[in-house]
Amino acid sequence: MAFKLPNTINSLLGLDPVTTTYSNPVFLKDLEGEVKGEANTDRTTYIDKDLSPRDRVEVKKHEDTHHEQMAQNRLAYDNKNVYWKKDTSSATKILPRKLMEEGAHDLEWEAEAHSNHKKLKNKKHGK
Repeated sequence: MAFKLPNTINSLLGLDPVTTTYSNPVFLKDLEGEVKGEANTDRTTYIDKDLSPRDRVEVKKHEDTHHEQMAQNRLAYDNKNVYWKKDTSSATKILPRKLMEEGAHDLEWEAEAHSNHKKLKNKKHGK
Protein backbone atom coordinates (compact mmCIF):
# COMPACT_ATOMS: atom_id res chain seq x y z
CA MET A 1 0.00 0.00 0.00
CA ALA A 2 1.49 3.33 -1.06
CA PHE A 3 1.25 6.56 0.94
CA LYS A 4 -0.08 9.50 -1.05
CA LEU A 5 0.71 13.05 0.03
CA PRO A 6 -1.99 15.73 -0.21
CA ASN A 7 -1.58 17.69 -3.44
CA THR A 8 -1.66 21.21 -1.94
CA ILE A 9 -0.37 22.90 1.20
CA ASN A 10 -3.95 23.90 2.04
CA SER A 11 -5.15 20.30 2.04
CA LEU A 12 -2.07 19.20 3.98
CA LEU A 13 -2.77 21.76 6.74
CA GLY A 14 -6.57 21.60 6.60
CA LEU A 15 -6.85 25.21 5.41
CA ASP A 16 -9.84 26.47 3.47
CA PRO A 17 -8.59 27.59 0.03
CA VAL A 18 -11.70 29.77 -0.40
CA THR A 19 -11.44 31.97 2.71
CA THR A 20 -7.88 31.69 4.04
CA THR A 21 -5.70 34.80 3.89
CA TYR A 22 -2.09 35.22 4.94
CA SER A 23 -3.09 37.14 8.09
CA ASN A 24 -6.13 34.99 8.92
CA PRO A 25 -5.85 31.24 8.31
CA VAL A 26 -9.20 29.45 8.14
CA PHE A 27 -9.31 25.80 9.10
CA LEU A 28 -12.10 23.48 8.00
CA LYS A 29 -13.23 21.40 10.95
CA ASP A 30 -16.10 19.25 12.11
CA LEU A 31 -17.78 21.72 14.49
CA GLU A 32 -20.31 20.63 17.10
CA GLY A 33 -24.05 21.13 16.83
CA GLU A 34 -25.27 24.18 14.96
CA VAL A 35 -21.92 25.99 15.20
CA LYS A 36 -20.83 27.22 11.78
CA GLY A 37 -17.70 29.14 12.73
CA GLU A 38 -15.39 30.14 15.55
CA ALA A 39 -13.13 33.19 15.80
CA ASN A 40 -10.06 32.29 17.85
CA THR A 41 -7.89 34.64 19.90
CA ASP A 42 -4.83 33.71 17.80
CA ARG A 43 -6.58 35.25 14.75
CA THR A 44 -7.36 31.87 13.19
CA THR A 45 -10.90 30.91 12.26
CA TYR A 46 -12.58 27.52 12.29
CA ILE A 47 -15.40 26.95 9.80
CA ASP A 48 -17.55 23.84 9.59
CA LYS A 49 -16.21 21.58 6.85
CA ASP A 50 -19.70 20.67 5.61
CA LEU A 51 -20.62 24.22 4.52
CA SER A 52 -20.67 25.20 0.86
CA PRO A 53 -17.99 27.63 -0.38
CA ARG A 54 -20.58 30.42 -0.53
CA ASP A 55 -21.69 29.77 3.07
CA ARG A 56 -18.05 29.62 4.21
CA VAL A 57 -17.52 33.13 2.82
CA GLU A 58 -20.58 34.40 4.72
CA VAL A 59 -19.49 32.74 7.98
CA LYS A 60 -15.98 34.20 7.55
CA LYS A 61 -17.43 37.72 7.30
CA HIS A 62 -19.32 37.17 10.56
CA GLU A 63 -16.23 35.79 12.33
CA ASP A 64 -14.14 38.70 11.00
CA THR A 65 -16.35 41.04 13.08
CA HIS A 66 -15.39 39.04 16.17
CA HIS A 67 -11.71 39.31 15.22
CA GLU A 68 -12.16 43.09 14.93
CA GLN A 69 -13.87 43.17 18.35
CA MET A 70 -10.90 41.26 19.82
CA ALA A 71 -8.36 43.56 18.11
CA GLN A 72 -10.14 46.55 19.69
CA ASN A 73 -9.90 44.84 23.13
CA ARG A 74 -13.68 44.77 23.34
CA LEU A 75 -14.11 40.97 23.20
CA ALA A 76 -12.05 38.27 24.84
CA TYR A 77 -12.67 34.85 26.28
CA ASP A 78 -11.11 32.01 28.17
CA ASN A 79 -12.43 28.59 29.20
CA LYS A 80 -14.67 30.05 31.93
CA ASN A 81 -15.75 33.54 30.85
CA VAL A 82 -16.43 35.93 28.00
CA TYR A 83 -15.22 39.51 28.54
CA TRP A 84 -17.20 42.15 26.66
CA LYS A 85 -17.07 45.93 26.31
CA LYS A 86 -19.75 47.66 24.24
CA ASP A 87 -17.17 50.27 23.25
CA THR A 88 -13.58 51.04 24.13
CA SER A 89 -14.55 53.38 27.00
CA SER A 90 -17.09 51.02 28.64
CA ALA A 91 -16.42 48.89 31.68
CA THR A 92 -15.73 45.23 30.93
CA LYS A 93 -18.58 42.81 31.60
CA ILE A 94 -17.49 39.36 32.76
CA LEU A 95 -19.99 36.73 31.65
CA PRO A 96 -19.67 33.06 32.69
CA ARG A 97 -19.73 30.84 29.60
CA LYS A 98 -21.63 28.09 31.41
CA LEU A 99 -24.61 30.45 31.78
CA MET A 100 -24.91 31.38 28.11
CA GLU A 101 -25.81 29.75 24.84
CA GLU A 102 -22.76 30.60 22.77
CA GLY A 103 -23.61 32.05 19.38
CA ALA A 104 -27.07 33.18 20.52
CA HIS A 105 -28.21 36.22 18.56
CA ASP A 106 -29.17 38.13 21.73
CA LEU A 107 -25.58 38.26 23.03
CA GLU A 108 -24.29 41.79 22.45
CA TRP A 109 -21.17 40.79 20.47
CA GLU A 110 -23.22 38.41 18.33
CA ALA A 111 -25.91 41.03 17.71
CA GLU A 112 -23.19 43.44 16.56
CA ALA A 113 -21.66 40.82 14.25
CA HIS A 114 -25.06 39.99 12.74
CA SER A 115 -25.84 43.69 12.31
CA ASN A 116 -22.48 44.32 10.59
CA HIS A 117 -22.98 41.30 8.36
CA LYS A 118 -26.45 42.55 7.31
CA LYS A 119 -24.92 45.95 6.45
CA LEU A 120 -22.30 44.26 4.28
CA LYS A 121 -24.93 42.13 2.56
CA ASN A 122 -27.13 45.18 1.89
CA LYS A 123 -24.18 47.16 0.47
CA LYS A 124 -23.39 44.24 -1.81
CA HIS A 125 -26.96 44.23 -3.10
CA GLY A 126 -27.19 48.03 -3.42
CA LYS A 127 -29.57 48.60 -0.51
